[in-house]
Amino acid sequence: MKRLFFLLLTATLLSGVANAQCKCGASPTANNWSAFTATVPLPVRTVKCGHQFKICNGDSIALKGKFNCVGGCNAYYKTVLKKNGTIVQEEGFEMAEIFYQKRLPIPGNYELTITPVCGGNLCRPCTFYITVVKCR
Repeated sequence: MKRLFFLLLTATLLSGVANAQCKCGASPTANNWSAFTATVPLPVRTVKCGHQFKICNGDSIALKGKFNCVGGCNAYYKTVLKKNGTIVQEEGFEMAEIFYQKRLPIPGNYELTITPVCGGNLCRPCTFYITVVKCR
């Protein structure tokens, strides 16, 4: 029983050490974002944080990107989608790369903020701006 407790305690301490080494970069505002690929609806193109999209109502937007944490670890991603300043959706994704896809049927001004978390540290967010216009 003591041996099992010791093994569990050791594993917990080691995961805490590994997690402590996982950081955003030189500072929490370090820009360690890779370029995103965007499909809106087609063709696929490369975009950076801050990009402004204009799409028709009912179209989908798909974004794939990655934040490069320092310390040999992957980021956890939190997304917040706002429409005209009001939060309409919040999600979390645990993956090596963020893949975000959303169909936007209602015209308006949207803001998608993706915040990476490295080892419990909130890192520099990436925001995209989407204007949905009535085309149909």
